[in-house]
Amino acid sequence: MYPVHPNEVGRLEALRDLDVFDSPPEPRFDALCRTAQALFGVPIALVSLVGETEQRFKGQCGLALSGSPRAVSFCTYAILSDGVMVVEDATRDARFAVNPLVTGEPQIRFYAGAPLVLAPGLHLGSLCVIDRVPRTFTVEQQSQLRNLAEIAVTLLRMGRAERQARESAALYRLLADNATDVIVRCDRDGTRRYVSPAAKRLLGFEPEELLGTKPIDFVHPHDAAAFAHLLHQVGCGQIEQAVSQQRYRRKDGSWVWVEVSFNRTYDPALGAPDGYVAVIRDIALRKEAERQMAHMARHDPLTGLPNRLHFREQLACAIARTQRGGDGFALFCLDLDRFKPVNDTLGHQAGDSLLCAVAQRLKGVLRADDLVARLGGDEFVIIQTGQGNVAESVALAERLLAAIAAPVDLDGYPASIGLSIGIARAPDDGLDADRLFSRADQALYRAKAAHRGGYHLYGSEAAGPASADQGQALGPTTDRARPARSGPGLLGALFSGLLASSTDCVTLVDPGGHLLFMSAGNRTVMEIADIEPLLGRSWLDFWHGADREAARNALATVRAGDGASFRGFCPTPSGQPKWWAVNLSPLPGDRSGPARILAVSRDITAQVALEADLQTTARRYQALIEATGAMVWRADAAGGLVEISGWAAYTGQDPDASLGLGWLEAVHPDDQEAVTATWHATRATAQAGMATYRVRHGQDRYRWVLGRTVPLKDEAGQVREWVGTITDIHERHEAAETIRVQEERYRLAVRATQDGIWDWDVASDDVSWIKSTGEVLTYTDDASKPSRSRWGARIHPEDRARVLTGFAAAVEGTDDRW
Repeated sequence: MYPVHPNEVGRLEALRDLDVFDSPPEPRFDALCRTAQALFGVPIALVSLVGETEQRFKGQCGLALSGSPRAVSFCTYAILSDGVMVVEDATRDARFAVNPLVTGEPQIRFYAGAPLVLAPGLHLGSLCVIDRVPRTFTVEQQSQLRNLAEIAVTLLRMGRAERQARESAALYRLLADNATDVIVRCDRDGTRRYVSPAAKRLLGFEPEELLGTKPIDFVHPHDAAAFAHLLHQVGCGQIEQAVSQQRYRRKDGSWVWVEVSFNRTYDPALGAPDGYVAVIRDIALRKEAERQMAHMARHDPLTGLPNRLHFREQLACAIARTQRGGDGFALFCLDLDRFKPVNDTLGHQAGDSLLCAVAQRLKGVLRADDLVARLGGDEFVIIQTGQGNVAESVALAERLLAAIAAPVDLDGYPASIGLSIGIARAPDDGLDADRLFSRADQALYRAKAAHRGGYHLYGSEAAGPASADQGQALGPTTDRARPARSGPGLLGALFSGLLASSTDCVTLVDPGGHLLFMSAGNRTVMEIADIEPLLGRSWLDFWHGADREAARNALATVRAGDGASFRGFCPTPSGQPKWWAVNLSPLPGDRSGPARILAVSRDITAQVALEADLQTTARRYQALIEATGAMVWRADAAGGLVEISGWAAYTGQDPDASLGLGWLEAVHPDDQEAVTATWHATRATAQAGMATYRVRHGQDRYRWVLGRTVPLKDEAGQVREWVGTITDIHERHEAAETIRVQEERYRLAVRATQDGIWDWDVASDDVSWIKSTGEVLTYTDDASKPSRSRWGARIHPEDRARVLTGFAAAVEGTDDRW
């Protein structure tokens, strides 16, 4: 039974971690054995690794074996201590006298082994020398053998570092070559040295076409200055990381929006910046979505005019220009007269068409620098740029009144409306947005109170009295070409023209819901050729299920004397799907209830489809957020957090506590100062940014995350708000840090070794080596790059022919070891 090392479990674990026990012999360990063989004049030298049940020879000379059982291994005893084990005559040593390696081949008599000490108490094996005759081993020789064992340990460490470096390099190259984003490696001056294959898909260029070029040559002229400044900061080492967005030129000459994430790199030997790695991502779809979202957020979906938000932003800009010494301006508040009767009688579809027509007329009167916006309903506002004097304001008001005075053709029906205008002027009436708007609204009230169809200037008696024609309280069905007629008949002239020409579906039913009349437009939309068979039938028969119940409830409400409305689905007889918005109004009768009920139905099929698309888009957006695993957040222009998804679940922080700058409480204390500084710097530049830091995950530990932010800007280039994502990168960060530490250990190991490590390109006769190689071979500076002939001349004459013959065989490939 052989002895076991005191720390056998730890020793075997260390041997497995090095991953060398099952690896084949290596020439450099054979070379070390030959060095020991020559130094001590013995026939056999071995580098032995002692496993659980056997020993294996990582290097050898003089013995044609790959290993032996541990039970007969001398090295099993050599690893029991830190000192060199010497057996001068194995036949006289009780431990080995009957050992098969002593009584049989290789006839061991002398053995000296120095343990391979990886760390205190961790002995992996030994470097041993063996002779077939007894001999002594001096203290000096033991020290020399121990030095050679230290070199063997260094080679073992280097082997593992080299394997890890190769595996890391292969892995990173695999990731880069197969990534959908373009990965680029550049020098400090921006010259591209590596471009991943994704460049073909994104830019249309083969990667080889981009090597040697510089990114700045492909950037849109409008983005070039900011991009060049950022490249300079990264290249000279002023910033570690950066994110930018710009347009890149494709091979076909078109432009594509991209987001580029920069990370500065360092020379591993000098520690100085040597360039950067950039990841280029296609964000064309994101930019288009941002443009559409920004437009939707600032424009009225019906008329296409700027909405209240856009108006408030432009009003603030106009006030700021005036405060800086610019020209004044005028603020108009507009309200349509007699719009409600048109909308109520002809239906919302006719009302929507009327509003769109009014919007176009208002835009046609204004200059390019003026702004008209719809606040809602029939309310509009105008910012008139220029001097803001009374004469200009009055002139514009009169042009606006004239533009609206003409009837609007609603599918053959001339709808006449009016316009009332209130005007406030800046700076005369103030430079506070709310006060200025309030005074324009007060002037509008004065105009409507005095005479509809006119204007009034705040703080002035200047007003535009309506003409007799404008001031007449015309109904929406009045035809200016002929006097309106009225009569007691239910289907008299007042309603007959309305019901026959309306583009909405106008239906007349009795209090019991029986159909009395259906307009021509209704019959056309519903694909009804002959209405006669349907007259007298219940109007409720057109509706089904829950929609029928909604129609029944609406009829009951109208019979009680109130108006009612609902939305329902009613297909045409051919099966064409139709959604309707229905408004029901009672027509005067006696005290017992209405004589008839008027139902105006507007086709909202397209609107319902749009609503469904919007809901689908919203669900897709939410699903995209959930699929990415990122936390999505939004902050105001000043940097205060407004909302964030997933943060409470990730950090355990109360949602309300994270608002504003409260989220910093979940950031690791060592990172809070850096994160705050980065956030301030990003807001100062008004550009996209990124940062890596640790946040509390749950209650008791921190994880690394990557935060990205992008500004959303208004048309003036001012930041309205910030949006961004926070992604967990803990495992990736830890892996990168592990690789960095391993690479650093490898570099230190190479520097620490006393061996001569060199690389010889036989074809070109170029040689490179670490510094210690020249010291080992005692080469002077003039001989630091020897040719084959000069190197051969340095070999001992008795060894020259054998060495050169073996060298030639290795070069020609007939012998893989030399």
